Amino acid sequence: MVSNIHYFITRANQAGGKFVCYLNFDNNNIRVITEFVKQLLYNNTNYIDFNIFYASGTDSPEEVKAELDFLLNMPPYSLIFGYNKKIRGFYFKDCELSDAVINPAPLAISLKENRIEDAINFLIEEKEIFDKIIHTDLRYSYRRIYDFLIDAYLTLMDFYRNPEMPGPEYSENFEGYLSEFEDAAHFIDKLCEDLQDYADKYPAFRMQSLESDLIRNAMDYIKEHIASVTLQDVATHFNVSYAHLSRLFKKNTRMNFTDYVADIKLDLATELLKETNLNIADISCRLGYNSPSYFLNKFKDRYKVTPSVYRKKYFIENGKG
Repeated sequence: MVSNIHYFITRANQAGGKFVCYLNFDNNNIRVITEFVKQLLYNNTNYIDFNIFYASGTDSPEEVKAELDFLLNMPPYSLIFGYNKKIRGFYFKDCELSDAVINPAPLAISLKENRIEDAINFLIEEKEIFDKIIHTDLRYSYRRIYDFLIDAYLTLMDFYRNPEMPGPEYSENFEGYLSEFEDAAHFIDKLCEDLQDYADKYPAFRMQSLESDLIRNAMDYIKEHIASVTLQDVATHFNVSYAHLSRLFKKNTRMNFTDYVADIKLDLATELLKETNLNIADISCRLGYNSPSYFLNKFKDRYKVTPSVYRKKYFIENGKG
Protein backbone atom coordinates (compact mmCIF):
# COMPACT_ATOMS: atom_id res chain seq x y z
CA MET A 1 0.00 0.00 0.00
CA VAL A 2 2.75 2.48 0.94
CA SER A 3 4.57 1.97 -2.35
CA ASN A 4 1.33 2.56 -4.23
CA ILE A 5 0.72 5.83 -2.43
CA HIS A 6 4.27 6.97 -3.18
CA TYR A 7 3.54 6.13 -6.82
CA PHE A 8 0.50 8.40 -6.75
CA ILE A 9 2.59 11.16 -5.16
CA THR A 10 5.14 10.83 -7.96
CA ARG A 11 2.35 11.04 -10.50
CA ALA A 12 0.98 14.11 -8.71
CA ASN A 13 4.34 15.86 -9.01
CA GLN A 14 4.41 15.16 -12.73
CA ALA A 15 0.81 16.25 -13.27
CA GLY A 16 1.00 19.61 -11.56
CA GLY A 17 -0.42 18.51 -8.22
CA LYS A 18 -3.72 17.02 -9.40
CA PHE A 19 -4.55 13.41 -8.73
CA VAL A 20 -7.25 11.04 -7.49
CA CYS A 21 -6.36 8.12 -5.24
CA TYR A 22 -8.98 5.46 -4.47
CA LEU A 23 -8.44 3.05 -1.57
CA ASN A 24 -10.99 0.39 -0.61
CA PHE A 25 -11.02 -0.99 2.94
CA ASP A 26 -13.59 -2.57 5.23
CA ASN A 27 -15.55 -0.44 7.68
CA ASN A 28 -13.50 -1.45 10.71
CA ASN A 29 -10.32 0.01 9.26
CA ILE A 30 -11.66 2.99 7.33
CA ARG A 31 -10.99 5.64 9.99
CA VAL A 32 -7.51 4.36 10.73
CA ILE A 33 -6.62 4.10 7.05
CA THR A 34 -7.92 7.57 6.10
CA GLU A 35 -5.94 9.11 8.94
CA PHE A 36 -2.84 7.18 7.88
CA VAL A 37 -3.23 8.26 4.25
CA LYS A 38 -3.72 11.86 5.27
CA GLN A 39 -0.54 11.92 7.36
CA LEU A 40 1.44 10.16 4.65
CA LEU A 41 0.31 12.65 2.05
CA TYR A 42 1.01 15.61 4.31
CA ASN A 43 4.51 14.31 5.00
CA ASN A 44 5.33 13.77 1.33
CA THR A 45 3.45 16.58 -0.44
CA ASN A 46 3.96 19.68 1.66
CA TYR A 47 3.26 21.95 -1.28
CA ILE A 48 0.03 20.29 -2.42
CA ASP A 49 -3.40 21.08 -0.95
CA PHE A 50 -5.81 18.17 -1.02
CA ASN A 51 -9.06 16.79 0.35
CA ILE A 52 -9.88 13.23 1.37
CA PHE A 53 -13.32 11.99 0.34
CA TYR A 54 -14.25 8.76 2.06
CA ALA A 55 -17.14 6.30 2.24
CA SER A 56 -17.85 2.79 3.49
CA GLY A 57 -15.78 -0.05 2.07
CA THR A 58 -17.25 -2.48 -0.44
CA ASP A 59 -16.39 -5.95 -1.75
CA SER A 60 -18.39 -5.66 -4.99
CA PRO A 61 -16.39 -4.84 -8.16
CA GLU A 62 -19.44 -3.06 -9.55
CA GLU A 63 -19.73 -0.87 -6.46
CA VAL A 64 -16.01 -0.15 -6.53
CA LYS A 65 -16.29 1.01 -10.14
CA ALA A 66 -19.36 3.12 -9.33
CA GLU A 67 -17.60 4.75 -6.37
CA LEU A 68 -14.49 5.45 -8.42
CA ASP A 69 -16.50 6.95 -11.28
CA PHE A 70 -18.29 9.15 -8.79
CA LEU A 71 -15.05 10.16 -7.09
CA LEU A 72 -13.53 11.27 -10.36
CA ASN A 73 -16.30 13.88 -10.62
CA MET A 74 -15.75 15.23 -7.11
CA PRO A 75 -12.53 17.31 -7.35
CA PRO A 76 -14.44 20.38 -8.64
CA TYR A 77 -16.25 20.51 -5.29
CA SER A 78 -12.96 21.56 -3.71
CA LEU A 79 -13.65 24.94 -5.29
CA ILE A 80 -16.62 25.21 -2.95
CA PHE A 81 -15.33 23.60 0.24
CA GLY A 82 -11.69 24.65 0.10
CA TYR A 83 -8.93 22.21 0.98
CA ASN A 84 -7.44 20.15 3.82
CA LYS A 85 -10.74 18.49 4.74
CA LYS A 86 -12.03 14.95 5.18
CA ILE A 87 -15.53 14.70 3.75
CA ARG A 88 -17.95 11.78 3.57
CA GLY A 89 -18.90 10.77 0.06
CA PHE A 90 -22.65 10.92 0.66
CA TYR A 91 -22.43 14.71 1.04
CA PHE A 92 -21.64 14.99 -2.63
CA LYS A 93 -24.33 12.56 -3.70
CA ASP A 94 -26.88 14.64 -1.80
CA CYS A 95 -25.49 17.80 -3.39
CA GLU A 96 -25.69 16.37 -6.90
CA LEU A 97 -29.33 15.38 -6.34
CA SER A 98 -30.29 18.84 -5.08
CA ASP A 99 -32.27 21.13 -7.39
CA ALA A 100 -31.85 24.19 -5.13
CA VAL A 101 -30.62 27.36 -6.84
CA ILE A 102 -28.98 30.57 -5.65
CA ASN A 103 -30.88 33.53 -7.05
CA PRO A 104 -28.44 36.22 -8.27
CA ALA A 105 -31.22 38.79 -8.84
CA PRO A 106 -30.72 40.68 -5.52
CA LEU A 107 -27.16 41.50 -6.57
CA ALA A 108 -28.27 42.96 -9.90
CA ILE A 109 -31.10 44.91 -8.27
CA SER A 110 -28.82 46.34 -5.55
CA LEU A 111 -26.30 47.48 -8.14
CA LYS A 112 -28.99 48.90 -10.38
CA GLU A 113 -30.14 51.02 -7.43
CA ASN A 114 -26.52 51.83 -6.50
CA ARG A 115 -26.83 50.14 -3.10
CA ILE A 116 -23.28 48.86 -3.02
CA GLU A 117 -23.33 48.04 0.68
CA ASP A 118 -26.38 45.82 0.14
CA ALA A 119 -24.62 44.14 -2.80
CA ILE A 120 -21.59 43.37 -0.63
CA ASN A 121 -23.76 42.02 2.20
CA PHE A 122 -25.62 39.79 -0.27
CA LEU A 123 -22.38 38.26 -1.55
CA ILE A 124 -21.12 37.68 2.00
CA GLU A 125 -24.39 35.93 2.95
CA GLU A 126 -24.20 33.68 -0.09
CA LYS A 127 -20.58 32.83 0.67
CA GLU A 128 -21.72 31.35 4.00
CA ILE A 129 -23.63 28.70 2.03
CA PHE A 130 -20.37 26.90 1.24
CA ASP A 131 -19.71 26.19 4.91
CA LYS A 132 -23.34 25.32 5.61
CA ILE A 133 -23.34 22.58 2.96
CA ILE A 134 -20.92 20.56 5.10
CA HIS A 135 -22.21 21.44 8.56
CA THR A 136 -25.99 21.59 7.98
CA ASP A 137 -28.63 19.87 5.85
CA LEU A 138 -28.33 22.54 3.15
CA ARG A 139 -27.31 21.12 -0.24
CA TYR A 140 -26.42 22.72 -3.58
CA SER A 141 -24.93 21.04 -6.62
CA TYR A 142 -21.60 22.20 -7.99
CA ARG A 143 -23.30 23.27 -11.22
CA ARG A 144 -25.74 25.54 -9.38
CA ILE A 145 -22.99 27.21 -7.37
CA TYR A 146 -20.80 27.62 -10.44
CA ASP A 147 -23.73 29.23 -12.28
CA PHE A 148 -24.17 31.67 -9.39
CA LEU A 149 -20.47 32.58 -9.41
CA ILE A 150 -20.45 33.32 -13.12
CA ASP A 151 -23.72 35.29 -12.88
CA ALA A 152 -22.25 37.43 -10.09
CA TYR A 153 -19.05 37.95 -12.05
CA LEU A 154 -20.83 39.01 -15.24
CA THR A 155 -23.20 41.27 -13.31
CA LEU A 156 -20.25 43.13 -11.78
CA MET A 157 -18.40 43.25 -15.09
CA ASP A 158 -21.41 44.97 -16.64
CA PHE A 159 -21.80 47.34 -13.67
CA TYR A 160 -18.20 48.53 -13.93
CA ARG A 161 -18.58 49.41 -17.61
CA ASN A 162 -19.40 53.03 -16.87
CA PRO A 163 -17.37 55.48 -18.98
CA GLU A 164 -17.80 58.26 -16.41
CA MET A 165 -16.96 56.12 -13.38
CA PRO A 166 -15.07 53.03 -14.61
CA GLY A 167 -14.39 50.14 -12.27
CA PRO A 168 -12.00 47.17 -12.33
CA GLU A 169 -11.53 45.51 -15.70
CA TYR A 170 -12.54 41.87 -15.42
CA SER A 171 -11.30 39.28 -17.87
CA GLU A 172 -13.75 37.87 -20.41
CA ASN A 173 -12.24 34.48 -19.53
CA PHE A 174 -14.21 33.69 -16.37
CA GLU A 175 -12.74 30.21 -15.85
CA GLY A 176 -9.21 31.56 -16.16
CA TYR A 177 -9.91 34.30 -13.64
CA LEU A 178 -11.61 31.89 -11.22
CA SER A 179 -8.62 29.53 -11.38
CA GLU A 180 -6.46 32.24 -9.79
CA PHE A 181 -8.26 31.74 -6.48
CA GLU A 182 -7.85 28.95 -3.93
CA ASP A 183 -11.60 28.47 -3.63
CA ALA A 184 -14.96 30.15 -4.21
CA ALA A 185 -14.89 31.92 -0.84
CA HIS A 186 -11.68 33.76 -1.76
CA PHE A 187 -13.19 34.58 -5.17
CA ILE A 188 -16.24 36.20 -3.54
CA ASP A 189 -13.98 38.03 -1.07
CA LYS A 190 -12.24 39.59 -4.07
CA LEU A 191 -15.57 40.65 -5.61
CA CYS A 192 -16.53 42.30 -2.31
CA GLU A 193 -13.14 43.99 -2.04
CA ASP A 194 -13.50 45.40 -5.55
CA LEU A 195 -16.97 46.72 -4.76
CA GLN A 196 -15.78 48.39 -1.57
CA ASP A 197 -12.85 49.99 -3.39
CA TYR A 198 -15.26 51.24 -6.03
CA ALA A 199 -17.57 52.77 -3.41
CA ASP A 200 -14.60 54.47 -1.74
CA LYS A 201 -13.46 55.84 -5.09
CA TYR A 202 -16.90 57.15 -6.04
CA PRO A 203 -18.70 58.11 -2.79
CA ALA A 204 -21.85 59.07 -4.71
CA PHE A 205 -22.54 55.35 -5.11
CA ARG A 206 -22.73 54.69 -1.39
CA MET A 207 -26.31 55.96 -1.18
CA GLN A 208 -25.74 57.60 2.22
CA SER A 209 -26.66 61.21 1.54
CA LEU A 210 -30.13 62.67 2.00
CA GLU A 211 -30.65 62.88 -1.75
CA SER A 212 -29.74 59.22 -2.12
CA ASP A 213 -32.18 58.30 0.61
CA LEU A 214 -34.82 60.17 -1.36
CA ILE A 215 -34.04 58.18 -4.50
CA ARG A 216 -34.12 54.90 -2.57
CA ASN A 217 -37.53 55.74 -1.11
CA ALA A 218 -38.69 56.81 -4.56
CA MET A 219 -37.62 53.42 -5.95
CA ASP A 220 -39.72 51.66 -3.31
CA TYR A 221 -42.68 53.89 -4.17
CA ILE A 222 -42.28 53.08 -7.86
CA LYS A 223 -42.45 49.33 -7.21
CA GLU A 224 -45.57 49.75 -5.08
CA HIS A 225 -47.33 51.79 -7.79
CA ILE A 226 -45.71 50.27 -10.86
CA ALA A 227 -48.88 49.99 -12.97
CA SER A 228 -49.48 53.73 -13.31
CA VAL A 229 -46.63 55.61 -11.65
CA THR A 230 -45.32 58.82 -13.22
CA LEU A 231 -42.43 61.09 -12.33
CA GLN A 232 -44.94 63.77 -11.28
CA ASP A 233 -46.64 61.29 -8.93
CA VAL A 234 -43.35 60.56 -7.20
CA ALA A 235 -42.33 64.23 -7.03
CA THR A 236 -45.68 65.17 -5.50
CA HIS A 237 -45.57 62.32 -2.99
CA PHE A 238 -42.12 63.34 -1.70
CA ASN A 239 -42.76 67.08 -2.00
CA VAL A 240 -39.93 67.87 -4.43
CA SER A 241 -39.94 69.50 -7.82
CA TYR A 242 -40.35 67.46 -11.00
CA ALA A 243 -37.10 68.83 -12.47
CA HIS A 244 -35.09 68.24 -9.27
CA LEU A 245 -36.27 64.63 -8.96
CA SER A 246 -35.52 64.02 -12.63
CA ARG A 247 -31.92 65.24 -12.17
CA LEU A 248 -31.44 63.15 -9.03
CA PHE A 249 -32.73 60.05 -10.80
CA LYS A 250 -30.32 60.46 -13.66
CA LYS A 251 -27.42 61.15 -11.28
CA ASN A 252 -28.04 58.18 -8.99
CA THR A 253 -29.26 55.52 -11.42
CA ARG A 254 -27.54 56.50 -14.68
CA MET A 255 -30.99 56.13 -16.29
CA ASN A 256 -33.84 58.50 -16.94
CA PHE A 257 -37.08 57.90 -15.06
CA THR A 258 -38.97 56.35 -17.97
CA ASP A 259 -36.23 53.84 -18.76
CA TYR A 260 -35.90 52.93 -15.09
CA VAL A 261 -39.62 52.20 -14.74
CA ALA A 262 -39.58 50.11 -17.93
CA ASP A 263 -36.63 48.14 -16.56
CA ILE A 264 -38.26 47.53 -13.20
CA LYS A 265 -41.47 46.37 -14.86
CA LEU A 266 -39.57 43.61 -16.63
CA ASP A 267 -37.75 42.65 -13.41
CA LEU A 268 -41.10 42.35 -11.64
CA ALA A 269 -42.50 40.39 -14.59
CA THR A 270 -39.90 37.65 -14.10
CA GLU A 271 -40.75 37.46 -10.39
CA LEU A 272 -44.46 37.08 -11.15
CA LEU A 273 -43.74 34.41 -13.76
CA LYS A 274 -41.68 32.42 -11.25
CA GLU A 275 -43.69 32.94 -8.08
CA THR A 276 -47.34 33.08 -9.20
CA ASN A 277 -49.75 31.24 -11.47
CA LEU A 278 -51.03 34.44 -13.06
CA ASN A 279 -51.54 34.19 -16.80
CA ILE A 280 -49.67 36.48 -19.19
CA ALA A 281 -52.62 38.85 -19.68
CA ASP A 282 -53.03 39.31 -15.91
CA ILE A 283 -49.32 39.99 -15.44
CA SER A 284 -49.41 42.50 -18.27
CA CYS A 285 -52.37 44.28 -16.68
CA ARG A 286 -50.87 44.25 -13.18
CA LEU A 287 -47.67 45.90 -14.45
CA GLY A 288 -49.56 48.58 -16.41
CA TYR A 289 -48.80 47.55 -19.99
CA ASN A 290 -51.19 48.84 -22.65
CA SER A 291 -51.77 45.34 -24.00
CA PRO A 292 -50.48 41.77 -23.56
CA SER A 293 -48.90 41.90 -27.02
CA TYR A 294 -46.92 45.03 -26.12
CA PHE A 295 -45.75 43.34 -22.92
CA LEU A 296 -44.76 40.22 -24.87
CA ASN A 297 -42.68 42.25 -27.33
CA LYS A 298 -40.86 44.17 -24.58
CA PHE A 299 -40.18 40.98 -22.63
CA LYS A 300 -38.87 39.18 -25.68
CA ASP A 301 -36.61 42.12 -26.60
CA ARG A 302 -34.88 41.84 -23.25
CA TYR A 303 -34.90 38.09 -22.48
CA LYS A 304 -34.92 36.71 -26.06
CA VAL A 305 -37.83 34.39 -25.22
CA THR A 306 -41.55 34.85 -24.64
CA PRO A 307 -42.90 35.05 -21.05
CA SER A 308 -44.46 31.58 -21.41
CA VAL A 309 -41.19 30.01 -22.53
CA TYR A 310 -39.32 31.82 -19.75
CA ARG A 311 -41.70 30.43 -17.12
CA LYS A 312 -41.61 26.90 -18.54
CA LYS A 313 -37.81 26.90 -18.69
CA TYR A 314 -37.59 28.13 -15.09
CA PHE A 315 -39.93 25.41 -13.82
CA ILE A 316 -38.06 22.67 -15.70
CA GLU A 317 -34.64 23.82 -14.47
CA ASN A 318 -35.85 23.95 -10.88
CA GLY A 319 -37.70 20.64 -10.89
CA LYS A 320 -41.14 22.24 -10.74
CA GLY A 321 -42.30 21.31 -14.20
